[in-house]
Amino acid sequence: MKLLEFECNQNTAMLATMVKERRLELKETVETKYTEREVAKAVGCSVTHYGRLENGSREFYQVKWLYGVAKVLDMPIDKLCKVYLGLSDEEVKKHFTITNGDFYSHDSGQLVKSRRKKEGDMTQGELAQISGCSKSHLAHMEADGRTIKDVRLLYGLAKTLDIPLWVLIRNELGLEDEELRQVISL
Repeated sequence: MKLLEFECNQNTAMLATMVKERRLELKETVETKYTEREVAKAVGCSVTHYGRLENGSREFYQVKWLYGVAKVLDMPIDKLCKVYLGLSDEEVKKHFTITNGDFYSHDSGQLVKSRRKKEGDMTQGELAQISGCSKSHLAHMEADGRTIKDVRLLYGLAKTLDIPLWVLIRNELGLEDEELRQVISL
């Protein structure tokens, strides 16, 4: 049984509404036409797929989609994750506060492996069961740096291993701290 469960149907609908309302607001107030096509291109998905994201029939689970929406629609990624993952204000602060002097490896696989070992020598199987990530995905991540695109799984790992979610998002997207800081509201 997974320790971390998500209410994605309700959260997906809330996030979809929030994103669509913001796009339509910008479309009315800014010279640039914020059409579904333009936003889809910036987000990195097809127009059809973006339309499904915006109407709530498809989930915003990929980190790159959330980051793309954050950038193009000027919506903080921490607020998008708060809605999608159902985070409390306290959890948002914990997972998205970037302070000067924080150092976390840019290699998520090695970071997860070292944290897993610190947690009483937790096995990949135990971490998989608690975090909701598959054992094979964890093995690939730790061995060859394969990334995890699903923000729900990244959050499961972050919460289980006490790693700020922003670190795993930064690593997944190949960003520097300052690039991610630009789309965080804290």
